[in-house]
Amino acid sequence: MDMRKVVGFNVLRLRREQGLSQEELSFRSGFGRAYLSGLERGKRNPTVVTLWELSMALGVLPRDLILDMPGPIEDAPAVADRDEQGVFSPKRATGSRRKASSVTP
Repeated sequence: MDMRKVVGFNVLRLRREQGLSQEELSFRSGFGRAYLSGLERGKRNPTVVTLWELSMALGVLPRDLILDMPGPIEDAPAVADRDEQGVFSPKRATGSRRKASSVTP
C-alpha cells in the first residue's frame, strides 16, 4: 500500500465533502495549490507536520488522513487485514519458515 496515495485520497475526499476548492484549502492550510494537487494525486510525501496542518485546516484528526479508506485498496499488501475500525494490522505468519538453502556451483 502506498501511503502517499492513501493520504492523497483522504485529503481529496475530505476537501470535496466539505465543498472546498484547492484554493480555499490552500488559504486555510498555508500550502500552495500545486503542492495540494500533487498531494491529492499521491505524488507528494507529506511529513507529520504537514499532516497536522492539513488536518487542522480540514477540521479533522490527523489519523483521518491516514486511515479509514472506504472499500478495498487495490495495492494493499496481502499480509494485512482490517480490524473492526478499518485499521490495517499485519497477519501472523502461519506454518513453518523455510530455511535458506545454499546454492552449490
